[in-house]
Amino acid sequence: MAEPRVSVLIASDRVADSLPDCLASLTAQTTAPSFEVIVASSSEPAPVAEAPFVLRWVEAPDRNPARRRNRAAHEARAGFLAFLDDDAAAEPGWMAAGVAALTRFGIAGGPDLGPSGAPYLERVSDLLLATPRIGSGVPAHERRPRAGAVRSPHDVALCNLFVRRDVFESLGG
Repeated sequence: MAEPRVSVLIASDRVADSLPDCLASLTAQTTAPSFEVIVASSSEPAPVAEAPFVLRWVEAPDRNPARRRNRAAHEARAGFLAFLDDDAAAEPGWMAAGVAALTRFGIAGGPDLGPSGAPYLERVSDLLLATPRIGSGVPAHERRPRAGAVRSPHDVALCNLFVRRDVFESLGG
C-alpha cells in the first residue's frame, strides 16, 4: 500500500459500540487519496475486512479525548491529519473535500451535524447544553450547516477537522 497522504485520527471510548460504523464509513470514501486510520483507545479495535486503509491501534488508557488525539497525531505518518470521532460517520466525499480544502488552507473543518432522527431526549439535552445558563452556550450539534468565516473556535468541530501536519505542529498540537 502507498505511503498515506492522510492520517485519520480517532480518539475512541466506544471501540465495540460506535467505532465499527465509523470505520465502515471510511471504507466507503470516494476519490480519497491513500490514507491510514489510527485509533487511540484503551482497547484494540477489531480488524476491518477489505478496508482500503491500514488500521493501526495506539494504546491510550487516558480517557481524555485531547490527549488521545495528540497521541494518535504523534503516530501519524501523513502530511494531512483528519480528526473524526468514533460516533461520527464520514460522508462518502468527506476525505476528498477535506484534502481539497487543505490545498488552500492550513485548517479546514465543518460542523458536527446532529444525527437525523436523533432520539427526543438527545435533542432536548443538546438544546439545554446550548444555553449559557445550563451549559456552555454552544450547541453540541449544529442543526443546519453554515458556510462562511470561522467566528469562534466552536465553529469547527474536532470531530470533523482537517489540518496540515506543519500547522498542527506549529500550534503545539
